[in-house]
Amino acid sequence: MIHQIKQPNPQQQSFSPSTDVEAKLQQAIPLHQADQFQQTKQRCQQIQRDCPQDAEAIPLLSVIAYQVGENQIATGLITQATEFNQYMFLTV
Repeated sequence: MIHQIKQPNPQQQSFSPSTDVEAKLQQAIPLHQADQFQQTKQRCQQIQRDCPQDAEAIPLLSVIAYQVGENQIATGLITQATEFNQYMFLTV
């Protein structure tokens, strides 16, 4: 099952830099292209755990959910990404 993203915690002091998130996404994309959905999902969930304030992994997680027939989860992830992006826009 695909997990939901955590809400950002403004008190959280340590987080992975954006380049680390980008590197992990670059590792996940070829896995996804090779239909290795479980490994791709694990990379994306690792991004969420390491850097919950970064929503870049959510679209890929939603695609994986859709591809494995978890349509309700896919819809929830897309909604969550949209809400997260609106939250980030409003707090900047």
